[in-house]
Amino acid sequence: MHDFSCWGPSDMNYTELKTITRYYKENPKGVEIMCQAFDETRAEGRAEGRAEGVEETRISSIRSLMKTMKLTAEQAMDALSIPSEEQEKLHSLI
Repeated sequence: MHDFSCWGPSDMNYTELKTITRYYKENPKGVEIMCQAFDETRAEGRAEGRAEGVEETRISSIRSLMKTMKLTAEQAMDALSIPSEEQEKLHSLI
């Protein structure tokens, strides 16, 4: 557990972990690999966040149409041109 809380490889006890950590923190190729991994993780998080935002907006729009225009959920989703395969998922969230 000690080695996982260390900031630098020189403070680590286990040689294997120290070697790998040194590679990813100090070797230019290792640093590049880690940067790519972080960039990919960040991009995935952003994509998930955008998808959640789109879904929340759709649900809000559907509810608004149902309330103001007195439409059924299906009518509201049709009015918003939501594909039928997505309507099933959204219907359970409304």
